[in-house]
Amino acid sequence: MKTCVVILGFTIVMFGCRSTDKNSEIIEDEKIAQLKENDTLALYRIPGGLATWLEYYKEKDKDFSISHFKASGVSLHFGDLPDAIIKEDESSFSRYFEYAPDSSRYLDLFSYDHFIENGTMVEGEADQQVILADRTKKIKKQLLYTGPSQSVDFADWTGKESFILGITNVSEDGKTANAQIMLFRLTDSSFTNFDLDHSIPWDSMMSSDQKFSATYINKLKNK
Repeated sequence: MKTCVVILGFTIVMFGCRSTDKNSEIIEDEKIAQLKENDTLALYRIPGGLATWLEYYKEKDKDFSISHFKASGVSLHFGDLPDAIIKEDESSFSRYFEYAPDSSRYLDLFSYDHFIENGTMVEGEADQQVILADRTKKIKKQLLYTGPSQSVDFADWTGKESFILGITNVSEDGKTANAQIMLFRLTDSSFTNFDLDHSIPWDSMMSSDQKFSATYINKLKNK
């Protein structure tokens, strides 16, 4: 280890981070720019967070696979992001951050709505903040802020300037859920939505004894 809706929005502390392949690219920047409606997400390899997500929900829906997530066909742009809401113990969550291949940035899904109890991360707030931190510029911005009906389940970097988030949404009547992959491109401040082409009964989504967040957190903890 080395020292190292939608509104899309960095005080830096030094902490240990996981070493990664600085040259790894899961998707070419040019391919992101060429995405069209109904395209699927073509990756050289499936990163860890996405793989865990697909495996978990495949048990509840046999069609929960990358081929069933279709691009909206529209690349949206985000402007200036608001400053992130930073907790005093934010650095305690560093082992759960998702770092860019060159470690210059990271994504934080948990420090806002979770807390550390006896060395274990547990759920707290119903709302969630996703923080995009730039360690070079020493700034932290609020990329997303979601309510109780929406969850940003995982984050994976697909290159030094791009990353994906996996999101699940509960319908207003609480009977079904939808899923979405958001692909962000920092070079031009754009993002593309890949929506699951069908909804899933909420009862099926909640059929496991262990929630996805617990499964994902355990994977991060044991990296």
